[in-house]
Amino acid sequence: QMCIRDSYYELNPETGKSEFVGRERMMQLLAGYPTLHAEFEKETSESAEVIGKYLRALRPLITNH
Repeated sequence: QMCIRDSYYELNPETGKSEFVGRERMMQLLAGYPTLHAEFEKETSESAEVIGKYLRALRPLITNH
């Protein structure tokens, strides 16, 4: 994942295209993590700061699987 102009994008390895990571995608990514999911639901912004905060929180959880 990368940050360009205050937005996060996810590279789709099947298509080679980058896709915007916004509220909907973050909800999907957080679906298996109820605490983070509940916290994110309360957020009122899709800013790169907010999205990045949750992506950073997910990183250690995902790498431990």
